[in-house]
Amino acid sequence: MAQWLPAGEVSELANLFTDTPPTPPTPPTPPPSPLTPPTPKPENWLIWAILSTVLCCLPLGVVSIIYATKVDNLWNSGQQEEAIKASNMARLFFFLALGGGVLALIIGFISGLASMMFGGGYY
Repeated sequence: MAQWLPAGEVSELANLFTDTPPTPPTPPTPPPSPLTPPTPKPENWLIWAILSTVLCCLPLGVVSIIYATKVDNLWNSGQQEEAIKASNMARLFFFLALGGGVLALIIGFISGLASMMFGGGYY
């Protein structure tokens, strides 16, 4: 600049020296609401897994118990997809254990009936 001027008189800096009150900061915008509702916690099938182990088929029931105990821990740690998969596996092995128990009951009944009919009597 050829001549020294007060900063308030320079056109580029004039808006810095006006006595207008500062504008208040705008409040933060709230986060957008989720478009999809939250997924409900899946059933853990633990009671049914224990009953199928005790009453039906031990090996398949134990596998069902193992998957059933994983459901709550996975859900609480934020792993919803894995919790749903563990719930589905617990349900699958529960029904397999139930089917195995019913099948063993039917086979036992038929073999007992056959042994009585064909002379497997008492000695």
